[in-house]
Amino acid sequence: MNQYDRQLLNYLSGYVTDNKKGLIERNLANRTRYVSLLLENIYKPHNASAILRTCDCLGIQDVHIVEEDDAYEVNPYVVRGASKWVDVYKYSTADGGSVQTVKGLKNRGYRILATSPHKEGYLPDEIPIDQPFVLALGNEHAGLSESILEMADGYVQIPQVGFTESYNISVAAAICLYGTMDRLWRSDTEWRLAEVEASVIRLDWYKKCVKNVNAHEKLFKKEYGKQQ
Repeated sequence: MNQYDRQLLNYLSGYVTDNKKGLIERNLANRTRYVSLLLENIYKPHNASAILRTCDCLGIQDVHIVEEDDAYEVNPYVVRGASKWVDVYKYSTADGGSVQTVKGLKNRGYRILATSPHKEGYLPDEIPIDQPFVLALGNEHAGLSESILEMADGYVQIPQVGFTESYNISVAAAICLYGTMDRLWRSDTEWRLAEVEASVIRLDWYKKCVKNVNAHEKLFKKEYGKQQ
């Protein structure tokens, strides 16, 4: 965080209530990028929106969405404001699609775990937490692409005993993520955000809490410029 952002954060803090600040600090203390999510070509907005809501409730900060055939739009009736607090990164075919997205995440040190009912893999309560990972989920009919399945470092398979081939994607995400986060919370793993990451998110959340924030930032920028 640069000097401008630090001073802007301090300035905006004067317009955020103590109650809201306390809520933000509590949530930041439980936020993580140790676990992230990758959604590929999801075409039912209410399912992806439900996943964002689950991620916010569990403190998962980053969701990566690959849009190749279908664009994702937030469903406000399902997401319940969660999209304000979770960082959503969108990638298209023009960006290299799934292949480049997975490569980029791997270069950042993430293990890619792909969910599939057709691959032998970890059960939800066996997902390894010794390394940051991204849980990848595909669309409601075709599942994940062969590209992601081939590039994955491992697979996750959710047990089922019914006639239906797979769970609803939002349900599958919740089954995998809650148990994993519960294990992380009770472990000695350093899963929390670094302070520099928390500061950047804190500024973003303050901006979303302050009314007429654009006018406030314009005024601050003018005063900041006079001091330089």
